[in-house]
Amino acid sequence: LAPRAAPESSRRVSALGAAAPYLETLALRVAAAPELETLTVYSTPGCPHCVRAKRALDDARLAYEVIDVSDATARKELEARSGVSSVPQVYLGDERVGGADDTVAALAA
Repeated sequence: LAPRAAPESSRRVSALGAAAPYLETLALRVAAAPELETLTVYSTPGCPHCVRAKRALDDARLAYEVIDVSDATARKELEARSGVSSVPQVYLGDERVGGADDTVAALAA
């Protein structure tokens, strides 16, 4: 089976091929206006990719809110927002950063 394409609104391409150019300054955007740039991590307990995304945010000393999507209602809210049900899903305000790889790449830029 071919992988399902991401919704058009979430497709972003940069020189790295993963994170969008606006995400390459993720840490700078949050640091410049923390009250305007809320980071949200949709996660489940014990998810190794979730741990990696949160560790990258912790290492960058960025505050974030964690939303546990273990229950069906929370998972449906994640799917409605992002079009995907996999975790982690990281958001900067209303902009989808992506999963762990995208988050790490955006912070490393």
